[in-house]
Amino acid sequence: MPTEVIDFLAGQLGIADPSCVKRYSQREPTHREHAGKIQKALGLKDFAEVEAELAVSVGRRAWVTGDGPKAIFVDALHWLREHDVLLPGASRLARLVVREREAATQRLWQTLYGALSGQQRLALDALLVVPPGSRVSELERWRMGPARASGPQMVKALNRVAEIIGSGFQALNVGYGPVSSPGVPALDRRRIGHAGRTYLRAAGYTAANPHLIAQQTGIAFAQALGGGMVAAIDGMRFVVPVPSLMAKPNRKYFGPKRGITWLNQISDQAFGTGHKIVAGTDRDCLHAIDLFFSSGTANLPEVLVTDTGSYSDLAFGLASLLGVEYRPALADLPDQKGWRTDNGADYGSLNTFARGKLDLGKVRRHWGEILRLIATIYTSKVSASDVVVALQRGGRPTALGEAIATYGRIFKTLHILSVVDSEPYRRGIKGMRNLQEGRHALAEKIFHGRRREVFQRYREGMEDQLGALGIVLNCVVLWNTVYIDAALNRLHAQGYGVRDEDRPPQPLHAQARQRPREIFVRGPGAGRSRWRRHRHPAVARPRRPR
Repeated sequence: MPTEVIDFLAGQLGIADPSCVKRYSQREPTHREHAGKIQKALGLKDFAEVEAELAVSVGRRAWVTGDGPKAIFVDALHWLREHDVLLPGASRLARLVVREREAATQRLWQTLYGALSGQQRLALDALLVVPPGSRVSELERWRMGPARASGPQMVKALNRVAEIIGSGFQALNVGYGPVSSPGVPALDRRRIGHAGRTYLRAAGYTAANPHLIAQQTGIAFAQALGGGMVAAIDGMRFVVPVPSLMAKPNRKYFGPKRGITWLNQISDQAFGTGHKIVAGTDRDCLHAIDLFFSSGTANLPEVLVTDTGSYSDLAFGLASLLGVEYRPALADLPDQKGWRTDNGADYGSLNTFARGKLDLGKVRRHWGEILRLIATIYTSKVSASDVVVALQRGGRPTALGEAIATYGRIFKTLHILSVVDSEPYRRGIKGMRNLQEGRHALAEKIFHGRRREVFQRYREGMEDQLGALGIVLNCVVLWNTVYIDAALNRLHAQGYGVRDEDRPPQPLHAQARQRPREIFVRGPGAGRSRWRRHRHPAVARPRRPR
């Protein structure tokens, strides 16, 4: 123990000679006598009195949660402190945790074994036998994943999945019986069944969101913001402090830890229409189109705005073929290259820009394959992200991928020219990007602890947690939209002219939860340009009684 700590404690206890602490270890029973005095002074229970009750609590947690020994040990410490128990030695408590966890594991094995039929038991025993001429058992072969990412390895993996499905073990269902415990209210069978039916999950949020979108769309102020035909997609990074296959390293965003990307889509009415969990920080272009077509909205938007991370010639081609006007933000605009089909054409000052040559023969040769591929994406037979990966080999596009990228360069060139030539075009992209950033700022304020940390280990848990964040964000936006619309209607009724350019910005802000008490409007009457302060009656302070 540091000398400074001993001196500090000696001063608090009024001990003149701190060196007397050295005599503490000379007599073995001393620490036990002191522990007894501390227990008596604080009114603590002896560990032996509650050991059986603690064992039951530890066993239930090990059975229900499947947590590791460290998490259960920490939980047991909290339990002892809550019940005013003198803490035992660490090794004694650790032995209790290990014993109860092993008992829960044995109980689980026995339950699963009891649910098997005789034929299934024989089949499981056969999996442990090493066939003649083989070096491993069938079970070990099933456990071995692909050695590398390639077509033959993918075929082997699919064959292995087919074998496992054909074994009949995937239909095993133990039900609520082994989990329920009549003596514990939280584990009662009816309680578990009710939780299973009503637990808030990502599927429930997805089903509820269209109703919120319909409510938002019917508000006049939301209609003034946009028609819902423009969408923006961007990612928000979250650190995952717990071990997870979904978490990937990236020091720029996660430092020494690992994390995920919450890719979300919003409309020009500031409303979230869909989201997707992406492992690590994969390029958004791999998933943006996939998210766009899986958002579940009744009418798909006509324009898709993304950041620079979602840009690629292949993404341009896929989006254009799918009937979407793709408008990504462009970095290093002066260095962008345009493409031409006629080498002899003279574009004047744009000759340097249009220095790329398009080979439309590639598109013609693969046109039939391109149409079949687009049809499978449009009908959701395959995901666009899987298609983008399949169309590249070793970082280079395949022949079909190059044909789609060549087609996309036509629309990429038109997009660059529109960005350069049209200020409203540029403002539209920037406005949607700012709207998306404002949503992320609000999400960071609302998210628990404001730390951008997700403690769920699996995709389903992450979707449940971030799905809840998305639905809460939409509720905040809807509340502000209704409030602003009511304020504008009241101003119109009182004769205050509110022009379109004087309307408040989108109902999305980091401080959206604070109810504004005042807005500024132009005074009634023609020719008056003087701004005046107006207090909305819905939040006006009550007058003092006379």
